[in-house]
Amino acid sequence: MRTIALFFAMLLLPCISYAGLLSSNPSPLQDKQRFMGAPVYIQIFKEERTLELWVKSGEKYQLMKSYNICNYSGGLGPKRRIGDYKSPEGFYSVDRSQLKPDSRFYKAINIGFPNEFDRQNGYNGKYLMIHGACVSVGCYAMTDNGIDEIFQYVTAALVFGQPRVEVSIYPFRMNDANMARHKHAYYASFWKQLKPGYDYFMQHRQPPMVSVHNGQYVVNARPYVSNGGQPLLASNQLFSQTK
Repeated sequence: MRTIALFFAMLLLPCISYAGLLSSNPSPLQDKQRFMGAPVYIQIFKEERTLELWVKSGEKYQLMKSYNICNYSGGLGPKRRIGDYKSPEGFYSVDRSQLKPDSRFYKAINIGFPNEFDRQNGYNGKYLMIHGACVSVGCYAMTDNGIDEIFQYVTAALVFGQPRVEVSIYPFRMNDANMARHKHAYYASFWKQLKPGYDYFMQHRQPPMVSVHNGQYVVNARPYVSNGGQPLLASNQLFSQTK
């Protein structure tokens, strides 16, 4: 079944250059075949203009490739409303319905803005993407070559059974030095909510489990339970808007 699933996944995607995927001894093509269909995780760092694609190898994730972000808009800070031209920050997730292979920006992945955090805080917007080309009005533009590879890995992971691909978007690498440098920033209190997710992945090489409680992100905590006894939000799931 895995072979059949991979065959159909590859039919959806063009052949691309595989150079530079990993720096180990096997050829890049061999590495690509080894990891294609494995669970993936995406981290984005605005200030560094970097998107990282991680793949699961054994019990932990390893870095497959770092991509330069060709363009994003609005500077640092979360997206809050339509027309603010901001590219989102926070914890998002992608399922198969959010893949758009026929985007006018070549190919696109809807990150799922607004998520539960955004809705609880009254933020609005739609169709916020990781896509090709090099133009952005609130999206992350990766060039056509970049989105080709990212799209292929995300598609294969979802075809092989990963229910959702988690996408963590940070204003910068959230180490202590950068947090101190931005401690007086307008969004400093919001960024403190994101830092535990960054720290968790750095320590465990596993995507953080995230919930939303009273309009704030809660990382790696037990799900909040409503009065009726039902979880408000599972700790490893964020609700997302699909296109």
